[in-house]
Amino acid sequence: MGLQIYKKIIFLHVIIGLSLFTMGNGLFAQQQIQINPINFDHVTNSEGLMHNSIDPIFQDSRGYMWLGTVNGLYKYGGSKYKIYNNELGNQYSIIGNRITAIIEDSEGVLWIGTSSGLCRYNRDTDTFSRELTNAQSNSSFIFKHNVNTIFEDDSKTLWVGTSDGLHRFDRSSNGFTLSVYRADSNGVGLSNNYVTQILQDDLGLLIGTRKGLNRIPFKDGSELEIKKILHNDLVDLFVSSMIIDFNSTVWIGTNTGLHKIVYSSGNNFEVSKNVLETIDNSLSSVSINSLLRYDKSNIWIGTKKLGLIKINLSIIYLQRMKKFFISLMFQNKT
Repeated sequence: MGLQIYKKIIFLHVIIGLSLFTMGNGLFAQQQIQINPINFDHVTNSEGLMHNSIDPIFQDSRGYMWLGTVNGLYKYGGSKYKIYNNELGNQYSIIGNRITAIIEDSEGVLWIGTSSGLCRYNRDTDTFSRELTNAQSNSSFIFKHNVNTIFEDDSKTLWVGTSDGLHRFDRSSNGFTLSVYRADSNGVGLSNNYVTQILQDDLGLLIGTRKGLNRIPFKDGSELEIKKILHNDLVDLFVSSMIIDFNSTVWIGTNTGLHKIVYSSGNNFEVSKNVLETIDNSLSSVSINSLLRYDKSNIWIGTKKLGLIKINLSIIYLQRMKKFFISLMFQNKT
């Protein structure tokens, strides 16, 4: 029987912002439209969730919800939670308690990033593996960097963004070949070593940092090259979130607003100014925490101080709700 968790559930901070849709008139600062009611389930401590701050949220291929907190990882099966904590002396426990990233790769392996390092979840034993195999030396190692984000590209290469650079895990039959990319004193490499976001588009990878955006172009049979995107509206900005819409436009949330990258012929592209400011002058400096591509026409924007914003791309208008702190957004798979 399938897990009964495929509902429109947005947890904690987000549930506050989104539930404003059902509260009636007077909440929108911009144009109002008729919005269908949204049903929510509020998951409480009685079901085993002991933390009110959740980030990140991930739903795996088997339907389980995985919730990261500052003090452990929760697994939710639709009726109750199981919590995983780091246990002193237990090498099969999760490597750290502060959960920062969760993904499932193309082979069905669940990777957990923490402030203390990286580990894999073993479904058969309900335990975690910290040791990885170095394919070059045939020796094991433990990845202990502060993980901010994890991404798997189309070639099944695993990329891990940390507070000390970008780490690349190339798979082989006998383990991983590890490479690391950082900024250097000569201005070569990343714009900053604190990697916050990784995204793949048609041209390669986009690497967001707390000080600007970088590109790694796809080039067969050549050495990897990192290019800084030296655009006046992106230089030195803290990249907090990135998504691609259905038109292959890349949207970038930063500490000062929302930008987009529009591609033209060849490898050419244009970077916009703060999109929110062009729609509403009062949004000239908005700190964005999260972006969610909802459908072909709408993007949800979670902000630090202005709550939740929705942009309709087809007719270019936005809606603003009351000021609630939105730290993350999640869309279920149904």
